[in-house]
Amino acid sequence: MADSSTEPPRVDSLAARLQAIDTAEFPFREALFTTFNFDPRYFESRVLGSVRATGAAVTVLCDGSVFDPDLRAMRSAGRAYHVGVAALDAAFHPKVNVLVGTDRTLVSIGSGNLTTGGWLTNEELATIIDIDRGGEVPRVIADVAGWLRSLLTVEDRLVLGQASRDAISRVADGLEPFIGGGINEDLGPRLVDTSTGAILDQLPGGPADELLLQAPFHDPDGIALDRLLARYRPRRVTIAVQPGLTFVIPPVLSRIALEHGAELRWQEASGPGAGSGVSVRYQHGKLIEAVGAGERWALTGSPNLTAAALTRSLSDGGNCEVGLVQVIPTSMFRGSGPTLESSSIPERRLEIASPPSVGGAPLPALVGVTLVDGKIRVELSRPTSVNLEVLVSDYGNDPEARRRLGTIPVGTSVLDLFDEHGTEPGSRVFIGATVDGVLKVGSPLPMLSPGDALRRQSPSSREARNTYESADDVLASQSDLDAYLRLAERVRTEQAPALPVPRSGTARAVRKPQKRDEAGHSPLFTGSLHDYLERASRRLGAAVLGGPTGNLPLPGSLVRTLVPQWADIVSEADGDPADARTAVEPEDEPDAVDDPTPVVSLEAAHSSYTAEQRRHWRRSFEQLVKAIEQPSLPEIDRGTYTVLLLLGSRFRVWDDDPPKRPELVARALSSIVENPVRDELLPRIAAVAALCVHSLRTEGLDPRVGTGLMAHEALESSRPLLTYVTEDDLTAVVNAHFGRSERPPQPDEVLDIVRQELDDNPWERYAESIQAAHPSWDVVLVEDGRIRIQASSGAQFTIAAAALSLLPRDLTVAIAVAAGRDRREHLFAQHDWQLAIQERQGARLVWKTYQLSQLVSPSGIAASTDTRVKAQIDPPIAWRTTSETARNILDAAKVAYD
Repeated sequence: MADSSTEPPRVDSLAARLQAIDTAEFPFREALFTTFNFDPRYFESRVLGSVRATGAAVTVLCDGSVFDPDLRAMRSAGRAYHVGVAALDAAFHPKVNVLVGTDRTLVSIGSGNLTTGGWLTNEELATIIDIDRGGEVPRVIADVAGWLRSLLTVEDRLVLGQASRDAISRVADGLEPFIGGGINEDLGPRLVDTSTGAILDQLPGGPADELLLQAPFHDPDGIALDRLLARYRPRRVTIAVQPGLTFVIPPVLSRIALEHGAELRWQEASGPGAGSGVSVRYQHGKLIEAVGAGERWALTGSPNLTAAALTRSLSDGGNCEVGLVQVIPTSMFRGSGPTLESSSIPERRLEIASPPSVGGAPLPALVGVTLVDGKIRVELSRPTSVNLEVLVSDYGNDPEARRRLGTIPVGTSVLDLFDEHGTEPGSRVFIGATVDGVLKVGSPLPMLSPGDALRRQSPSSREARNTYESADDVLASQSDLDAYLRLAERVRTEQAPALPVPRSGTARAVRKPQKRDEAGHSPLFTGSLHDYLERASRRLGAAVLGGPTGNLPLPGSLVRTLVPQWADIVSEADGDPADARTAVEPEDEPDAVDDPTPVVSLEAAHSSYTAEQRRHWRRSFEQLVKAIEQPSLPEIDRGTYTVLLLLGSRFRVWDDDPPKRPELVARALSSIVENPVRDELLPRIAAVAALCVHSLRTEGLDPRVGTGLMAHEALESSRPLLTYVTEDDLTAVVNAHFGRSERPPQPDEVLDIVRQELDDNPWERYAESIQAAHPSWDVVLVEDGRIRIQASSGAQFTIAAAALSLLPRDLTVAIAVAAGRDRREHLFAQHDWQLAIQERQGARLVWKTYQLSQLVSPSGIAASTDTRVKAQIDPPIAWRTTSETARNILDAAKVAYD
């Protein structure tokens, strides 16, 4: 039975080790991650930056049969790291991660895939080996190097692209200097793998008194259990399961245990926290633990309790698996609680999908797409038996937008293609075959540019960077905000000669075009999105940059993302793992905290300020907006600063000057819509603009004067940009930084306001507001920009002035007024703070023109002869003809004049 009285484990993890690494001297040269499933969204946003910060070139190898990434989330593959796939008839299932440098190597071997679950939310088992050059080297380092080289010698069973093979060779070569100084055969665990043979044959000999077994997947026919019981002849076997989650057929395993004369017990794999009200995580760790002859040993790593994992070698059609065997002082078994009845455990059978085929023959897998000497090299797992089409979805385009690159003829496994359009690294390449007249394509691979993806950092290449870790840090105090802006500006100044500026996006509609080269770039600023975001992460701080990008996956060479650690057990009996810093450890326990520290809301954290402190905060936000308004500021910086402003707008520092808050938000919004936005970033920057619109619309401002007029102008100009807003992008931006707010903006509410802005016809609203204010008038919207008013009494100028007072002062509009017994219409046109009046004096038309201002309104001119005289643009002698001023106003208002 499992020992449930052991001391709580210390917490350690590969993620924690990566966070703790001093990257000043870039300790690693290569990083290799092997995994079955791969989640690029998680990897690129949470892991990649930390690894690249160590100086390593990064490679991920996963199983090609299950590689089906979210293409919108996979933004850096092929450009900042290499993702390769392995093709084999079984499963590529190892979870071996190796970072190697000149003086240090860091290895983890476990059960967790490179996914959110494997690194963050599941219960996993892992072993970490962290050694320095010159110290004792455990034998597992030599075992890992040998296993890596074995992957290059089984091409008949496991096929890799050339770039993946090269990465494996570089990592294995990097381990050799650590091995060359001698290894300690008695130190640490022993590696077992299916390249060598069946894993079951590499385990310690029997017999054993008891077996403790735990895995998320079991053979439906129980072959693995049958072989284990035959080898170890235990009196008792205990299997830990999560009912409804574990793939297992309990009656089959019960029958096999009975045949071997072993008592079979079922327990719930609940782990720490069971029965305490704490949510228990998915148990994904794999464990075979044997007890006998006064010794307890365990197999951990990737193998499930299946025949493909345990009883067959790679050459015999088994999976590619890696595990570790070692003696352990205390149990790692997660089973607990009373014995479960076999009938209470639901049967779950894993269904394995058949590979794509044509005419019954499986199609080859796409294992490599690499830019080589200006051509695109496409590699297949074997020569194709049918002609295959090669398609590409260009980097930065919609993943569903594909174009044809060429055809791979029958009998070909490697083909070089030339693309006259110049495909960018990171573009998604597909292969497909025509079946019954329909082209069917498989999962794509990102196109690798070795020069970009394998580019390493060195101490001499390090640029200055912004060290602020989060928006909370930036806004911790008014002095922090000021310091952040100074630091960001200094780094931006240092980067200026090579800083890329976006290609025009919304600027097409709202800004005069800049001079650009044939590729659409400003001549002063060029660069790929990868380079653009990488420099931005250094300039702004990667975690802060997550605000405007909604945690858009960054290539980040200096990203520091703090994520929850997985809990790895280091037995207290082992003491400090100084001997090669080696530990065997399951993932972190449920987040049970006896006395959790309450989270202080954003508003509460910034509520108790003196009048002087509030004034200083407003002054700092004013400086922030002045930075936003710089025409030379890249849009990613403008978006970042605007997010900081929106967070600051929730501080309780505005009561002394209420109009200042919407004024600053309106100015920021105007700057966003008036400046170019890189096409790839349009949806995220548009989401920031939408949050500004939401903020302004909830202020209840009068759109005719002052701050309300400024806000109205910004809102009107934002419409072209708002067309790019999507729910996913808006939700991503909100989730990135507004979690601490008492009243975070709700994406559905923001989207409703955006839809109103896009669907709303303001002219209908303007006409309705005039009618509501003057019920006795007959107000008609003739067309957008032209309103007709009929009134039973009153002077035409007075009526028109009253109507214009209800409209934005900067609005271009024509109002025709007929009043009283004189049914002749007088026409009043307003444009660019000028007013033209077309009226009849007897049989003659005259055109009067007046200059408007914040102090001089149409109502003031109508009411006061003195004001009317002072506001005249053209003298009365010129009224009998349309002056140039009158013509400009009337033309703008689309009014014909005689």
